[in-house]
Amino acid sequence: MNGPRRAGSALPRLRPRTCRPRAPPPVRSATPPPEPRPAYEAPELPEPEGRRRRWPRVLAALVLLVAIGGGIATLTRGGGSASGGGATGRALAVASVKDFDPNSPDDVKAENPDRLGAITDGDPGTAWSTERYRDADLVKLKGGVGFLATLDASATLDQVAIDTPVGGWSARVYVSDAAQPPGDLAGWGDPVASVKDVAAGTVKVQLGGRTGKAVLIWFTKLANNGPQDNTAQVSGLAVRGS
Repeated sequence: MNGPRRAGSALPRLRPRTCRPRAPPPVRSATPPPEPRPAYEAPELPEPEGRRRRWPRVLAALVLLVAIGGGIATLTRGGGSASGGGATGRALAVASVKDFDPNSPDDVKAENPDRLGAITDGDPGTAWSTERYRDADLVKLKGGVGFLATLDASATLDQVAIDTPVGGWSARVYVSDAAQPPGDLAGWGDPVASVKDVAAGTVKVQLGGRTGKAVLIWFTKLANNGPQDNTAQVSGLAVRGS
């Protein structure tokens, strides 16, 4: 009998397996992104013949609308008569100014006569004012109030310029060639011009070459200064003509 085997003496020896490194997979080059396509540009088409012909007509229509709009604005500010325009004629000397309140219900019939000098003193910081009224609408109250300017002599009147520090009033303008200015509104006849809701500054009213010696500014609506405080203020006056 064979004697006992030594452990591991008869077992075959195992050679360690040599691991060969695998070759790395081939590196694939990144595919370059496609170049962007150029933006599409629509070809320029010739403008239709009919459209090209319409442009001058459209432009002419726009010019006409602007001219009409300017005329309407002037008429609105001028109360439907002649307001605005540059200086015409020469400056005429104003001999005197007087308040005019013929329809007053009381016996005073005056509108701050002690302040009338502010109209002709050449100082824009001073102004004559009507009395204060609760309602701005003088037509329904008593027809109106105002003041008149008398010239040294009768002349052909082209324009009266009224300086006002506060806008918003409306007035009618009358001219008289009587030796003495009429004492009531009826004696002045029809108004030569009118202005409506004037802006603060200088309001130029065209008189159309009327012959006269006196000019009446008759306020029909006053400017609002606050609750139940309505007046018309004038800081200067100039009459031009020949």
